[in-house]
Amino acid sequence: MAEALSYDDESEDSEDNIFSDEEIKQYFRVDLMYMERVKEWPNKTILHYVLTVNNLKTHTSFSNKLFNSSKKHAEENLLEDLKEIFDGLEKNPLEELEGAFKALSLTKKNKVMKMELEITMNYSPCKECADNIKSYINEIEKDFDIHVIIRFGSFYLLYPKDDKNKHIEGLAQLQNAEIILYLVWDLNWLKKRIKKLEIGSKKERKKRKKKDRKYMELVSKKALKLLKKTRNSLHKNVASKTAKSSETT
Repeated sequence: MAEALSYDDESEDSEDNIFSDEEIKQYFRVDLMYMERVKEWPNKTILHYVLTVNNLKTHTSFSNKLFNSSKKHAEENLLEDLKEIFDGLEKNPLEELEGAFKALSLTKKNKVMKMELEITMNYSPCKECADNIKSYINEIEKDFDIHVIIRFGSFYLLYPKDDKNKHIEGLAQLQNAEIILYLVWDLNWLKKRIKKLEIGSKKERKKRKKKDRKYMELVSKKALKLLKKTRNSLHKNVASKTAKSSETT
């Protein structure tokens, strides 16, 4: 893990406090247009998550702030954290986490728990990380009822007029897996702080917001196209099996 897990019982992170002013200035450069002023774009990913666990009697939350390294994307560190939590926190030395583990165990046994995972980051996940997040959430959903939200400031490696971008397809797959995607423009607290910190001019932010909205629409269109493709493939498989069954009777 990048850092020790933070654990809270009966409390939640304040959204306003998850990033410092310096972090917002450094990482959330919403004044830049894609493929322009390349050297000014942040070369690191910052990611903050909150995993909230609710069952009939307890409210527990885990949170951490993660970064990428030369060998790992921030999302890989996120999945390591989540695996540690769901595997029973066996390697975490913090004694106060024992209560959280008991809550998870009891909840899994009785299946009376709701979970929410909120991820806020400066870049959207790349295709590989999106696939890994989707796969891991699918595994968790076998035992737990979990709702996932990913909020991001900029699209990862996005090129103008690139409707075949594999990273866009990765986001579309997340959307089809019922993982909610939000832009920085949808977060009032972060939008207000960006404005207060004067990250870019009003004109620059407005221009960038328009582009981001357009690319998010592209993600939704791609998601719909992939969904139709999957359904058509399923229909063909069913039709093929039905035809073979008819031939043998």
